[in-house]
Amino acid sequence: MWTRELLIIKDTPDQVLNKLVVKSAKKKHQLSMDQLVNWQTKFLAYYHEVYRRAQRNEIYYTLDCVDKMRQLVVMGWCYQDGHLQNSFGDWSKYQGVRSKLTNSQQEQLTQFFVNQDLNQLASVMTQFSMVFLSICEKIETKQRLPYSQHECSRIFEMVEFSH
Repeated sequence: MWTRELLIIKDTPDQVLNKLVVKSAKKKHQLSMDQLVNWQTKFLAYYHEVYRRAQRNEIYYTLDCVDKMRQLVVMGWCYQDGHLQNSFGDWSKYQGVRSKLTNSQQEQLTQFFVNQDLNQLASVMTQFSMVFLSICEKIETKQRLPYSQHECSRIFEMVEFSH
């Protein structure tokens, strides 16, 4: 996948690198079921962890979980669009002119911020759940997910954020 954007400075006489770039451009990133299970379960686990930590007034832990959920949303966007995502925790090339995210996705990321007083937590968590379900819907058109949208919605409904 990374060979799609290979900058060829000098190729072999038989154009090995050029052929590799052309061949790579046609390939789409196909997710394994393990990747999907990992992505969905992490997101759902962090969703509940945010609730628990906010209830205990553990603000830094809550904010850390929100940041991880933000990254999982970005990974989901990469999955739905067939891009190879960064490893978990790596924010490079998700913002700015080199980003593979759309302008609206980059703008959406700015809506997922929570201050230390946690006043906007309920609103942000609602946005997270809606975006997550939208990503799941788009991925489901290509392949089966471990947890359906309906199951995810039921999980989200178990938690009520209010501050």
